Amino acid sequence: MIEFREDISVEKLVQLHPLIYDEPFPLESYQRKRENGKRLANIGFFQGKTILGYCVVIDLPEEKRYHAWVGGTLPEYQAKGVFSQFYDWLIQQAAGRGYQFVTGNTDNYKPNMLRLMIRKGFDIIGADKTRHGDGIKVLLRYTVHKPIRLRLSITNACNFNCFFCHHDGVVIPQTVSLSIPQLERILIQAKKSCLEELTITGGEPAVYFPAVEYILRYCGSWDHPPRIKIATNGVLWSEERIKVLKHYPGKIKLNISFHSVREAQFGQIYGYSIPRETYDLLFRNLRAQGIECRLNVTVLRGINSSPQAMRELLCYADENGITAVNLMELLLTRKQTELFAYYCPQNEIVQNLLTGADGTYQCRLAEQTRKKTIYEVTGEHGVIRVAVYRLSCRAGCENCLQENDITIGADGKGHPCYIDSEVSCGSALDSLDEMIARCETYVRHQPENYSVKQLYWGNGDETSG
Repeated sequence: MIEFREDISVEKLVQLHPLIYDEPFPLESYQRKRENGKRLANIGFFQGKTILGYCVVIDLPEEKRYHAWVGGTLPEYQAKGVFSQFYDWLIQQAAGRGYQFVTGNTDNYKPNMLRLMIRKGFDIIGADKTRHGDGIKVLLRYTVHKPIRLRLSITNACNFNCFFCHHDGVVIPQTVSLSIPQLERILIQAKKSCLEELTITGGEPAVYFPAVEYILRYCGSWDHPPRIKIATNGVLWSEERIKVLKHYPGKIKLNISFHSVREAQFGQIYGYSIPRETYDLLFRNLRAQGIECRLNVTVLRGINSSPQAMRELLCYADENGITAVNLMELLLTRKQTELFAYYCPQNEIVQNLLTGADGTYQCRLAEQTRKKTIYEVTGEHGVIRVAVYRLSCRAGCENCLQENDITIGADGKGHPCYIDSEVSCGSALDSLDEMIARCETYVRHQPENYSVKQLYWGNGDETSG
C-alpha cells in the first residue's frame, strides 16, 4: 500500500530529483515561490519506509485549486501505477476541501504521463514553453465533481409488454437506441463528472447486448470502475452472457423484475407466457458465476399482493439463494385511473408480507424511513433482506434530489420526472453537466406536494404524502 506523506524535507527533494530526471532540483524556483507566499506541500510517496518518489504541490485556496508543480517516480518504480495513485489521492484531497480543480503539467515528449492524465479525466487547457525535449509543456486541468449516479436507458425496446410499466418516465413514440459512439460520448463525460454508480436500463438492456458489453468493457478499463446495476427482466440472460458480467472488475448486480412465482400469471403480467424454468435456470447460472442479484416486485392487488403470494415469493427466493427483494407500490398518475384497482399501499404490503411469513419465516424490522421499511427475513437457507417501498413520488420531489439517479433516456436527453414523462432537460450528448444541472433545477422548482398531487388515489385524496 502506498502512503502519501507531507513531511518530506526540501533536502530530500534535492537528493531525489537528479535520480529521476538526471538534472538538479529547481531549488531557486522553489525558494522564490516560498518567498512570494506560495503554500508548498512536499509530498513523499512511501511504501513502508521505502520512498518511491515525490511531488511538490502548490495549494491555491483563493482559486480552490491544487497544482502538481514538479515531481516524479524513481526509475525502479516507474510504470507501476505510483503516480496514478498519487493523482487519485490528490483529487480526493481536493474534493475533501471543497476545491474545484487539480492542475498539472507534463512535457509533450512524455506520452505516458500525458496519456495517464487524460485517462484520469484531465483536460488539456493550454501549452507553454520549456527547455526540455521538443520545447512544449502541456498544461492540464481536472475538474472536481461530487460523485454522481446515473440511470442510462440504452434502448426503449423491450421483449415484454407489462401492462403497468411506467418506462422510467421516458416515453418516446418510436423505438430508439443509443449508438456505441453516443454511449462513448456520455461515458467520457460521466468519468470526468466522477461517476460512482451506473444503472443500465431500457426497455430491456439485454435486447441490445452489444451496448451492455461495450459499457462493461469501457468502464472496466477505468482505474476505479463504477458500481454497475442492470435493470432487467432476466429472460434473455444466457449462461454465456452472465459470464461476461463476471469479468467486470468493479461491483456488478442484476436487478431483476420478477412479479410472480406463478407461471400461470406470467402472461397476464408480462404480456407473454414464459416457462418458469427460464427463471429457475437464470438463478442457477447467477449463483454458479457468483453474480449478485435482487428481485424487484411491483405489488399488484389481486395478482401478487396476498399473504399466500408473499409466502410463495419468500420460499422461491430462499430456495434460489436470493438475498434481496424489493416490494414496490404501483405508480399511478391521474392519466392511469383505469389501473387503480391494482394499487396496493405500502402499509397493506407490509401487513401481507408479515402474515404470509408467519409460522415459516422469522421477520426482524431492520430499518424504517419515510420511503421504505426493511425486514430481515430468516429462511431455511439464509437471510433475505426485504424492502417495502413507498412510491418515490409520495416522498416528495425533494426525494429525487437526495436519493434518485439522474435518468438519461435512449434519446440521450435528461428526463427528470417519472410523472412528467414528456419533459426533457438538455442532452447528455451535448453536455452531461449542463443536463444534470437542468434536471435538478426542474425538480427543485416544483411546487410543494406537486408529485403527490399528480398521483391517482381513486376516490380519495392523499396530498400529504
